[in-house]
Amino acid sequence: MIVNGIDSRVKIDSVWADKNAKRRARYNSDPEFREKRQNEAKAWRTENYDKWKKQSLASYHRNRPRIIKERAAKRHNISLSLYESLLEIHKGCCGICGNPCPTKRSLAVDHDHATGTVRGLLCQRCNHGIGLFHDNPDRLRKAADYLERYFLKTGKQKENQL
Repeated sequence: MIVNGIDSRVKIDSVWADKNAKRRARYNSDPEFREKRQNEAKAWRTENYDKWKKQSLASYHRNRPRIIKERAAKRHNISLSLYESLLEIHKGCCGICGNPCPTKRSLAVDHDHATGTVRGLLCQRCNHGIGLFHDNPDRLRKAADYLERYFLKTGKQKENQL
């Protein structure tokens, strides 16, 4: 609603933002207040379990893409912005097969297991594939050569099954 040229929603939002900031600061600094709020929340969830469950599921599904990215980034100790930068570099596709992730999950963070260095993003299939070859390029080349020999011997065409 506009009153005297000012949108009242903006004023209300800023008031709530101030109150929430103060409440968060107190929650973080006052252990008694934090425990009281946690107990109140637990009691409400117990009394309103069905409503809470429905709200939780709705929130999860509404925020699922962000949650999945955050989990992938957190698992490998990288920031969400770095994960999103890698996603942008890869154009949302796997670094090996070039396809978008075939599952509904996010692209996996490929990393060197010895050093933890992030190499890029891969779909689950490619990530599992190189993992099964112990991240060893020689083994991967031998596997590719093996398949090439099979296709040459049988005369069959390679099919893109990615």
